[in-house]
Amino acid sequence: MTPTRLFTLPFMFAMLAVAAALAYGVNHSSAAADRLSFQAGAGIPRVQQIAAAWGRGEFVELAAPEAAVPPAQVDLPILMYHHVRGAGPGDSELTRGLTVDPAAFETQLAYLQQQGYRTVSMRQLYTALYQGEPLPERSVLLTFDDGYADSYAVAAPLLEKYGFSGTFFIVTGLVGSEGYMNWDQVVELERMGMEIGSHTASHPDLTVLDGGGLEAELAGSAAALSERLAHPVYWLCYPAGAYNEEVLGRCLPAGYLLSVTTEPGQTHSSGDPYRLPRWRVGPGTTLEQFAFLVE
Repeated sequence: MTPTRLFTLPFMFAMLAVAAALAYGVNHSSAAADRLSFQAGAGIPRVQQIAAAWGRGEFVELAAPEAAVPPAQVDLPILMYHHVRGAGPGDSELTRGLTVDPAAFETQLAYLQQQGYRTVSMRQLYTALYQGEPLPERSVLLTFDDGYADSYAVAAPLLEKYGFSGTFFIVTGLVGSEGYMNWDQVVELERMGMEIGSHTASHPDLTVLDGGGLEAELAGSAAALSERLAHPVYWLCYPAGAYNEEVLGRCLPAGYLLSVTTEPGQTHSSGDPYRLPRWRVGPGTTLEQFAFLVE
């Protein structure tokens, strides 16, 4: 079961146009001009050719995000979670559909551990796509959308118990609201070895926003996270998986290098970095089905 994703020429040309616009006035013969310019708390990171990623207390240089011809492909199951907690009597049907019981989640983690799986990060996926650095055998990437309080209170401790990590996509405008993590907890997640990404500022349907609205949601969220974490955040998750060509074209200017969708699949391409597929894990996912997803 290895779904494939085709690289389209229109999207390639769109990405090249974005890169060209960003590179306007830049001397490509200068290595210094090919670096990301960023100061913690100083605003939105400016991406040109080379990105610097946060890695355990220090910035790690990443290769230029240029797709090979043909594009490099990486087969990696990315699993999508939302709530990890017990169901509440007042939960809506939508919330129940997004909630995985902690006992089921722990059973899944125990299976991964017993089968020799290793969790990897978005940063590792990026370097695999653009630097050719191989991922460990039996790799899996665990993602958690929305920034719920149970991500910190339930999911993260269970990940730690089994020696795993996860990527948590945060809705910055909801941080500190009832049912969501606060900023101290978001920062603490990263100190625990977890990875932080953006889930926009207010979780809207991005496809109905104009240019100013998209900038506020994408760049605004990146700036808020960068200020709190004191480093750039390069990973984006589209709310409800909704995007269009305009949204895709605004990812790189906002500082993002990879974006995940809600589309099923596990084949990722350096030629299509803003449409990475994921497998959804829900309350009805059996262990047999879970095992099938990660194979």
